[in-house]
Amino acid sequence: MPTGVLRACTRGGLGHPLLDVGNFLAHMSARESEYAGTADHARASFLDACAAHRPAAQKHALLFEAVGLLKLAVGPFRRLEHDWPFRVEQLVGLTAQRLAEHERQRGHR
Repeated sequence: MPTGVLRACTRGGLGHPLLDVGNFLAHMSARESEYAGTADHARASFLDACAAHRPAAQKHALLFEAVGLLKLAVGPFRRLEHDWPFRVEQLVGLTAQRLAEHERQRGHR
């Protein structure tokens, strides 16, 4: 029988399962510059795996990634990072990019 340990649970609730996928993708995209190009490859591999496991999820993954990125955009300001204006603009721009990609994908059904 499998056993496990729950280390921390700050909140729980019902939500669309792609919110977790989008949040994961958003964190990888937001940190791309820290990983010297490897996050982009990992992100693409993760999207491919999602599509293989649940093909319908691929249609909306970019939309949920955009949601995740927009949620992350306030972080630099909240943490009062020295370059917060740049980081917020960068994350909002990345959000717009993912929304545009999602729209292009929808147009190619």
